[in-house]
Amino acid sequence: MPGCPEVKVVMTGDLTKDPKAWSEAGHITTKRQRDTIKARMKDIDDLLKIVIVRDMWLTGTDIPCLHTLYIDKPMSGHNLMQAIARVNRVFSDKRGGIIVDYIGIGEELREATKKYTGSGGKGNPADDINVQAVVFFMEKRNQLKSQLPSKYDYSTWRTLKQINLDDMLTDVFGTIIENDESKIKDFLEVENLMSGAYSLISHLDEVKKYADEVAFYQLIRNQVRKYIRGTTGKVGDKEKAVMDLIDKSISSEGVKDLFALAGLEAPDVSIITDEFLKNFKEDKNVDLRLKLLEKILGDEVGVRLKKNKNKKKSFMKLLEETLKRYHKREITLMELLMTFKNIKDDIDADEEKMKELGLGPEEMSFYEAVTYHQEDVMDNKFLADILRDVVKAIKSKLNIDWTEPHRQQIRAAVESSVKLVLMKKGVKEEQFKFLLPRIIEHAEEYYREWPLVG
Repeated sequence: MPGCPEVKVVMTGDLTKDPKAWSEAGHITTKRQRDTIKARMKDIDDLLKIVIVRDMWLTGTDIPCLHTLYIDKPMSGHNLMQAIARVNRVFSDKRGGIIVDYIGIGEELREATKKYTGSGGKGNPADDINVQAVVFFMEKRNQLKSQLPSKYDYSTWRTLKQINLDDMLTDVFGTIIENDESKIKDFLEVENLMSGAYSLISHLDEVKKYADEVAFYQLIRNQVRKYIRGTTGKVGDKEKAVMDLIDKSISSEGVKDLFALAGLEAPDVSIITDEFLKNFKEDKNVDLRLKLLEKILGDEVGVRLKKNKNKKKSFMKLLEETLKRYHKREITLMELLMTFKNIKDDIDADEEKMKELGLGPEEMSFYEAVTYHQEDVMDNKFLADILRDVVKAIKSKLNIDWTEPHRQQIRAAVESSVKLVLMKKGVKEEQFKFLLPRIIEHAEEYYREWPLVG
């Protein structure tokens, strides 16, 4: 169109699935190409003036000169506020942005403003969003401070000597983690709301002075999330979507992570060795260290024994009861640590046994159920071979609610399939009578919630 400014499209795409015309028109772009488009938009003299985005540029994009947002798709909540934040930047003589609503989402805008600024949904969001966001930010900042030790000035953490910073971080982490799960989640929720508000107003002079303090709270938040997720968890897209304003220099300032501060080499059960127990120090950080050990061991049990419910339940009960005894001073610290190590060693031994027998987690749970009362049922390799076929046969017959009285025909089919495997494998009568009831009993317990389990 003559006289029309240059326009680009930024959206997610897949060259193997999307129409070829899209890539030929330049709509399917690489990260490098998208970065180039972003750089051009920051240049007010560039001919590129309009960018059409789809689920992009909501986070990690700061182009202060953007002045108008045209909305032609349903948006609400955090995504809507993030979109608004793209044009809500002071730049040169621009004091704010313009929102052009093509589809009538004024109510959603008011609701989003209410949630992230505490405005009550009244008034014109475009006029007073900054004022309300500042009030909301300060409220959430004060809430966060009230949950942490009051003896520190968290705005000056960058000026502290390393040893003093380590002590402060350890104290803060310990204060949060010693709370119950609901209070930990409350801390994360308040921090999330504070950061959401800050992302809208970080350009304001009255708020810039809190940048280091916000960075500190976000630093703590990342470590608390690491604690909650455990050793195998990953940060999901939803977490990444939060405007993370932590200064990039944090990673180069020598800030240790939660586990290092507690004196643990890594968030992994492999550290629990005889040497580790021998050198374990009972110092001021011992409670935090034990809490972290409890966490990583519990996570390991949960992950590695996910498909062995009986063993998992047994280990978790042992861990819980031993910790209670320790806190009641019925056992010593070393006895508690020995229990940690024994659980870890048992899990390792189970994995070695699984590899040796060539069994998966489900099959191993049947193996343990069968050998629990009588270890020498038959040759281990022969039993493992039988159970591999047994598990396949059982799963081929299962259906929803198969253990309920009205589904007796399914249970009968399951039992018949097990009998057939045992007969084909040449199991002797005495062993047959021993194996069948134990296999069926374990199947009823293990696959009770089929297909959610299996």
